[in-house]
Amino acid sequence: MPPSRNGKVTLLQPKSSKFCLVVMKNSLAAWLLLLSWPAGAQLCDASFFVRSVDGTPGKLSDYCAPARTTLLVLWSTEVSLSRQVLDELSGLSSELQERGVQVVALSCSPPRDALRIQGLAKSRNWRFVVALDRENAAPAFFKCSRMPALILFDPKGREVARLETPGQPLQPLLAEWIERLQGEGVSERQ
Repeated sequence: MPPSRNGKVTLLQPKSSKFCLVVMKNSLAAWLLLLSWPAGAQLCDASFFVRSVDGTPGKLSDYCAPARTTLLVLWSTEVSLSRQVLDELSGLSSELQERGVQVVALSCSPPRDALRIQGLAKSRNWRFVVALDRENAAPAFFKCSRMPALILFDPKGREVARLETPGQPLQPLLAEWIERLQGEGVSERQ
């Protein structure tokens, strides 16, 4: 399968490989991270405890919608870029929902920030699921070294794309990821 190119990001995922590779062009952009990771990482295996901003306890795996693409955003109140990314995603939330993508913003902030996170979600009118990582387990589970991190999971819960500490507009990148994923889904069903 040929790589997909938009001038900045190439997403390679050969069907015969167990690995995905995101190749970031523009070596001057230190905020982009070259990563490879097992494509078989499962969102539904994330059984650690989280709490929604309204205080409802659960597990991250509870947010897995069967047969639905999920964009998981790991973020922290201590990283100002996190709020910018979530604000941008809030503006894209209608478009993402129309394309069958659910957004789950998982805060990896200290538990003492719970009220602050609740206030941010409400005051900034974030229109997606916002939860708190009660155990601070997400960064280790998803092998994430920088925040914010965007991780896209296919409808089977497998990780298919990742970007840590984005520094570019998200809409074109997410559109490419989703189009590619949905295109592969059509070819797999045929």
